[in-house]
Amino acid sequence: MKKLIFLTLCLIIFLSACATKKLEKNNYKADEPYMLGMVYDYDNKPVENARIYVNEEHISSTDIQGRFILNYKLSEQNDYSLKIEKVGFESVETAFLFDPVNVLYIRMINTQQLLRLAEDAMNAHNYTESEILLKRALALSPERDDIKYLLSIALYKQNKLQEAKDALAQIKSQGISEIYVEKLKVMIGK
Repeated sequence: MKKLIFLTLCLIIFLSACATKKLEKNNYKADEPYMLGMVYDYDNKPVENARIYVNEEHISSTDIQGRFILNYKLSEQNDYSLKIEKVGFESVETAFLFDPVNVLYIRMINTQQLLRLAEDAMNAHNYTESEILLKRALALSPERDDIKYLLSIALYKQNKLQEAKDALAQIKSQGISEIYVEKLKVMIGK
């Protein structure tokens, strides 16, 4: 009896792990052409629950494996606009041609990935690139003082002293030692 319960439980777990998120009602007809899409982040991990828009109409969301289906409402040989949104990620907008033979592969970047790229740029002394990446990260996570601090350093290294001061002024000193903030303020003030 215990073996039967264990096997049943394993089967349920296996089947639920393989299941794809149920598609919204009237979103897909099996006998009509459809196109598949996949959304990944910059670490090649699937992006779950990203909202999918075609021509500004919400049509679906990605499943646990980052997959979505473009459905029968679309017709072949027509260009469409695709927009994908998820909190903590930069939105992606692109045009595509509906073609049931092809699969759309979309990459989205999140705050942590932008921060990692900005730090790499800063280590390579590419402060302009670092500034751009940090501003993008800050747009996604405006509450992050660590991003503001790094932005102030990138600005300082480019001799943009007033912008660096302004970035430092926004820091609430949560999680960043005030000693480092004060040292940078002194350096900028010179």
